[in-house]
Amino acid sequence: MTVEIAKTLEDRSEFSFRWFAERPIYVNYNNSFVDRTLPVVPNAKIGDIACGTGIISNRIFSHYQKAQQEAEIIGIEPNTAALVDVRQNVPSSQKIRTVFIEGTAADFINFVEPNSLDIAYFCNAIHEISKEEDKLASLVAIYRTLKPCGKLFINSAFTQEMFPDRTMLVQWARLRQRAMEILGKSRDKGKPGFGVYATEYYAALLTSAGFVVKNINKTLVEVDSDDIRAISKYDTYIDGQLMDMQNSEKFTLRQKSDALLQAIDDSEEQLRKTSGDQNAVLRLTRNWVEIEAEKAAA
Repeated sequence: MTVEIAKTLEDRSEFSFRWFAERPIYVNYNNSFVDRTLPVVPNAKIGDIACGTGIISNRIFSHYQKAQQEAEIIGIEPNTAALVDVRQNVPSSQKIRTVFIEGTAADFINFVEPNSLDIAYFCNAIHEISKEEDKLASLVAIYRTLKPCGKLFINSAFTQEMFPDRTMLVQWARLRQRAMEILGKSRDKGKPGFGVYATEYYAALLTSAGFVVKNINKTLVEVDSDDIRAISKYDTYIDGQLMDMQNSEKFTLRQKSDALLQAIDDSEEQLRKTSGDQNAVLRLTRNWVEIEAEKAAA
């Protein structure tokens, strides 16, 4: 499986998750996720794995600041461009210390003492880890850092339950198909597509890592055409959408991103023609799956 991921800091800045991470829908959903799940524990030590540009860490900081409780937030992120952002976006204070480290989820145990975290968040990221053994290694590393009875919260918008109904599945699929048509290609059935797994699969992985799964929830989120345009500028999404296209590897990230953006424009133009409303905006829904897991008591 060959995926073209931007390597340089310049490319990472251009084809960055930042564009989507700044969208109100993403910020509001993830803030809500933290609001609904975060326990405020005195003197807490909290991990933000795959912290990105800092949405989760910022919300955690706000909760502990409001509660006037001391805490330490430790984030880890492999994307160097995102690390620049998170270090600017998330403050520290006398009571709340924040530190952000370059590395993957599986590296987390190399920077954090075993059995030291009260809470961990692993948000919007586990679906990007392609190999099952690497997903499991990431969960095992997080498990080792948590105290007994420590909490882990995971979410993902890329599971087999992401489409609330067949209509939404078809509409999302049409965007992908149209992007391939723009590039003059079609799907290569001999190529593997982006791996999308059922929630039960992730629950089983968590159990294999030692966790007890406590709760599974789905939150329905509506995204508009500008939200989809923003995620279509993110390197991992670009190649995930088109990795099973004929000769996908021969096209640059720029070409593929432009095709995805044109597909959105075409779909919105068709919507306006069909509805007779020149101000109509393409709106699609998607499920974010949320899992709460806990490390067993000692």
